[in-house]
Amino acid sequence: VGLMALDDRVRAFLPPTAGTRSKTAMLHALYDLKVSEEEPDYEMAFLTLQRRVRQRSLVVLLTNVMDASSFELLRPHLRALMNRHLPLVLLLRDQDLFDLADSSPENENEFFALGAAAELAGWRETLAGELQRQGALVLDVHPDHSTPELINTYLRIKADQLL
Repeated sequence: VGLMALDDRVRAFLPPTAGTRSKTAMLHALYDLKVSEEEPDYEMAFLTLQRRVRQRSLVVLLTNVMDASSFELLRPHLRALMNRHLPLVLLLRDQDLFDLADSSPENENEFFALGAAAELAGWRETLAGELQRQGALVLDVHPDHSTPELINTYLRIKADQLL
């Protein structure tokens, strides 16, 4: 398992390795990360990945792409990544957004908020479908369910010999 954390630059990079030491190193790297408001520099991140990870690998992209312009920054790099690696895009679902989209409005303000939430929720479903058509695996899950879903997906990938 390896790790790359990024925003406008790579904040942490651990090449894929096995064993207990890699787990400890990963925990230390994750502990030192801080929340950032910077737009991710996908080009630099994927160039770093291509240079430093030569063997075909499962690359899990943990993200919360929220709009079409953010996705357009990611799209060309994800396509290039597919030439060597198997990408799995893990979209973190904002359950409050989906709950709002499924609710019934009680006044005019709630009606407009519900409409905006429904539009965004629909866009995310369209995004997931487009990513799958391009060849990426996609998980769109609530953060609380991400670990078991990710493990189950990894086991399916291994069973299907996709790597």
